[in-house]
Amino acid sequence: MLLYNITFADDKICGEDGLYCHGGERRDGCVFLKSGEKATFDTYFNSFSHIKYKKYTKVKNVVLKLEIEGRGTAFMYLYKLNATPQMIASTQADGPCELQIDLSTVEDDGFLYFAFDAAADSVIRGGGWFADVEINPVKIGVVICTYRREEYLRRNIANLSEYMRSLSDSFFDVFVIDNGRTVEDDFGEGIFVIPNDNTGGSGGFTRGIKEVLKGDYTHFLLMDDDIVFDVNTLQRIYALLCVLSDDYKDASVGGAMLILDRPYLQEEIGAMWDGIAIKSVNKRLDARKPQTVYLNETLGEPDYNAWFLMCMPVSAPKKYGYPLPFFVRCDDVEYGLRAGGNIITMSGISVWHEGFDVKYSAEMEYYFKRNKLIASARYPKGKGAFAIFKKLMLSVGQQLMLQRYFAVDLIFKAYDDFFKGADYFLNLDMEKNHKEIRACGPKMLTAEQIKDKYGIEVDLERINSHKKWRFKNFITLNGYLIPKCFYKKGVGQVNMVTAKGQDLYKYKRVLHYNPKFDCGFVTEIKKSKLIGSWCKLLKYLFKMLFGYSRVAKQYRQIEV
Repeated sequence: MLLYNITFADDKICGEDGLYCHGGERRDGCVFLKSGEKATFDTYFNSFSHIKYKKYTKVKNVVLKLEIEGRGTAFMYLYKLNATPQMIASTQADGPCELQIDLSTVEDDGFLYFAFDAAADSVIRGGGWFADVEINPVKIGVVICTYRREEYLRRNIANLSEYMRSLSDSFFDVFVIDNGRTVEDDFGEGIFVIPNDNTGGSGGFTRGIKEVLKGDYTHFLLMDDDIVFDVNTLQRIYALLCVLSDDYKDASVGGAMLILDRPYLQEEIGAMWDGIAIKSVNKRLDARKPQTVYLNETLGEPDYNAWFLMCMPVSAPKKYGYPLPFFVRCDDVEYGLRAGGNIITMSGISVWHEGFDVKYSAEMEYYFKRNKLIASARYPKGKGAFAIFKKLMLSVGQQLMLQRYFAVDLIFKAYDDFFKGADYFLNLDMEKNHKEIRACGPKMLTAEQIKDKYGIEVDLERINSHKKWRFKNFITLNGYLIPKCFYKKGVGQVNMVTAKGQDLYKYKRVLHYNPKFDCGFVTEIKKSKLIGSWCKLLKYLFKMLFGYSRVAKQYRQIEV
């Protein structure tokens, strides 16, 4: 059984050599070594997670097969943090070679990796990690939810189609849930396009899960339409599912997220839920470093995994029901907490996705707050009404500092809709509600439109500079207590995505601009909003104290 292939950097997917190999020269999809050179594979995509294979699978022994042209020595090492690598095995190679490891003899720390020391000019063409083990029958239904993003979709479907055709017996089919009803392509055998109402990501993925359950599939794999991925990731997931032990036959597999424009940077490998907030696991780590691989392989199971890549058994919806109709955001949190079970993550099972810090969407203020409230009600983890009210105060305060009064209104609407109860939430016309939410946000303008309407020239240097929070910001409520006659002349300019309240200090008007997408909007300080918002907060304090427990109970009783 091939567990996974040895892979090298590919400029079409990821050209970051440090994620695959250290040493040698990459040429024509291979690694070339001169006599005396050494290549090590203590890397994100080519190391071996012996701890997790021992825990979750039936694998007892693994065989590393290397396709070598040349002569040298192949080594197997155990990497442990802050320790000299421990050699586990070695063999002389004059052409293809193998190294076999009994996993029971390797301590449960770190990870395994191999190296090749060339005694003559040599080429490493590839190879793989193998195991002789009885396999479980596995067939995966890949679900991709899309809304009018054909460019991204076609790229990924082409990748999957090519891989499907290369297999003598395909182990997966693809279900494209078309929420925009604009995909007119016939992608061929094994790829099904399902027109769907615009029910958001949660509704689209739910439709896909239901389609998978109609067939003879063992698992469904949820995947975003705008990711970049290596098909070897799909093969790794399949092989892992094939060798799961009986104790973990219903385990899920979660993919890590690497950042698209910084492909070496790991955004998260699963995430945790503390009752009111989300915390990414191993956030913003350099995946080229073996220390990151170590931390990934020695961590425990996450609470949930985001749906840019998440594979679950079909037994989950049969037992726990379907995702809640969140439209977007936090559906993966709630469903992961409810039905995720044991979630297996490991380096190399991952995708590249646009970073969370490059976009700003006003409507997300509503969805994040409302859906987190529902998740908190269902999975409080000891957090109660006061902790949630504190979160509300901080959120409102932050948006007031940013002069984003539309966001304050959307946050209050999220809380209002939450307090309307579970029946209102479950019977909401999601598409109509989404249009109303979107209408509450500012109209995005290009740099040229901003200049025409406001006479403001975009200054990227100012936009990307940030100020420190100082005592004067605190004592004046970030300028709200200062008369406007003492405000700065001109218009402030901030990065729409990364702006902090102090960046807007003593500006009457501020341009919020996103350089990546050439769009922005202008705000103007309204001091009356400060008083009005804090008065509303008092109302919500009483709602929390006297109504939260009753409403939270309604959400806990939802059965889907």
